[in-house]
Amino acid sequence: YASPPSKELYFPSSYKQKYGSRGFCNWLIPNHVMIGQYPGMTPEKHGPTEEEAQLHVHKMVNDARIRAFYCLQSEVPSQDDYKSWNGNVNAVHVDGNGNGKVQLPIDGGRRDFPGYFTHYAPLVELALDVDVDLDLD
Repeated sequence: YASPPSKELYFPSSYKQKYGSRGFCNWLIPNHVMIGQYPGMTPEKHGPTEEEAQLHVHKMVNDARIRAFYCLQSEVPSQDDYKSWNGNVNAVHVDGNGNGKVQLPIDGGRRDFPGYFTHYAPLVELALDVDVDLDLD
């Protein structure tokens, strides 16, 4: 099996960092399987802005026609767990304000990654502009 040329793996979605830009994702199998980092905001110091994350999700849903999202990170609640994302105070890492943001635990990396993960399921729903049952884990 020959690997596809790199230009076929490229997906035009990136965000600005302190020293240039960084791509969110790329095709693993062109036009079939895409891989990449967490599609919402991330806790890194120079991670994507809210606007960059919104634009990225819009591009994935509307340009690349992505319909299934799988997150392998244990640091964030499941995308269909709206209760945790919206301020369940029993989840220590949730800021409790009901705004769809979670932080890493204080003893679990927050010093190095002080920002928030944002709930991206609402961005997918907005990009689709319809009520559909997506697989968002």
